[in-house]
Amino acid sequence: MQEYIANTASFLFHLLSSLNTDIQGVKGYVSCARGVIAKQGWYRIAKAGGYGYNSCVISIKRGYFAPGPEYQKIQFVSVYNIHSFKSLIAVSNVHMFIKIRAIWDEATNTEYIELYQDRDSRTNAFLCSIEDALCAYGSGNWKAIPPELTQENIDNMKLLAELDLPANNPI
Repeated sequence: MQEYIANTASFLFHLLSSLNTDIQGVKGYVSCARGVIAKQGWYRIAKAGGYGYNSCVISIKRGYFAPGPEYQKIQFVSVYNIHSFKSLIAVSNVHMFIKIRAIWDEATNTEYIELYQDRDSRTNAFLCSIEDALCAYGSGNWKAIPPELTQENIDNMKLLAELDLPANNPI
């Protein structure tokens, strides 16, 4: 009986390990980038080539130097000309990430996700991970990028979607 249990446990371990490896081994399924944020403004945190068919899940973590930490998890749904954000989870000690938007730059054929920090702060560690980052067409996958301060106005670009982020969502 002990041998049967050991063999079954070994089989399940190898099965689950291979399944997990298969998911993690898909290049582009998850994309991560680290950086620092200290100034008020819009930050580019992700980009994708192409337009309108690349949904993803965005996780944003701010580790604190000052003020306290914040976590946001947001679903971005993009089906050609329909674009929408939905806040899945929000937990913050100090709420500083108050908006998220998706924009389209026709000149470069690039879509961007941008995050707005509402005040200057001390330098905070920042991590963005994009899950389910693959596009059905095989190109145009989302890629997290280190946060890059960008302009507030989006002249010559198209606003696809925007969402006011909550300080805390029930978990």
